[in-house]
Amino acid sequence: MRQKMVINLLVVVFFMLSAISCVGTTAEVKNSPSSPTIDQAIRYTGQKARISISNIKCKAAKCDGIGTGLRDMLVSALFQTNKFVVLGGKEEVKEIQEELDIAPGKYEEEETTPEETWEGADVIILGAITAFEPNASGVGGGIGGLAKGILGGIGLSKNDAYIAMDLRIVDIRTRRIVNTTTVEGKASSFKAGLAGGGVIGTVPVGGAIGGYKNTPMEKAIRVMLQKAVDYIATQTPESYFRYSE
Repeated sequence: MRQKMVINLLVVVFFMLSAISCVGTTAEVKNSPSSPTIDQAIRYTGQKARISISNIKCKAAKCDGIGTGLRDMLVSALFQTNKFVVLGGKEEVKEIQEELDIAPGKYEEEETTPEETWEGADVIILGAITAFEPNASGVGGGIGGLAKGILGGIGLSKNDAYIAMDLRIVDIRTRRIVNTTTVEGKASSFKAGLAGGGVIGTVPVGGAIGGYKNTPMEKAIRVMLQKAVDYIATQTPESYFRYSE
């Protein structure tokens, strides 16, 4: 009897380990070598490219409201690569203009206005979410009976999340699309802990994305954005990297 109970217990443990091994994340991007790690970014002393990041559009059915949060995370991650001079977009310019309106006299004595000293971006990054599935698929169940009386029952649940974004690198002066790709992120979890890697792993979630914190969708978002950073850092032509600061 004891031997049978031990065998049943081993079967249950094996099933649990097999389920946990299924936890994974995937991301796809075409022709994109990896971007610098945090340590590499800190050591990078080469020329930089001046870029701006547009508002990320939501074209998928379920992604309303997350574009701003995605943009904020992408801005922070690109800045942390130390390869770019990241310039403010419409939102930042609006806030700066409001500050100028509050204290106009401060700049009246200056020989030049703030607008005249603003730097211009050579490249703008355009993004659009084309797929957003917080629960792309899911299964639920439990194990009971095999070792009933020892463990009682073990519940398992799986959640899949999927997100995809069309990404474009555009020359502002000529309006030419320099490079374009689709980056994807997918995460599966049997109620497993989530973690972030690379530059994007240090960027906090915010805005509407905060509602997905500690879920497979947060992991999928981080995987996708890391691939976006990889692509931008490696597929922006070298000719744009010409600024020391």
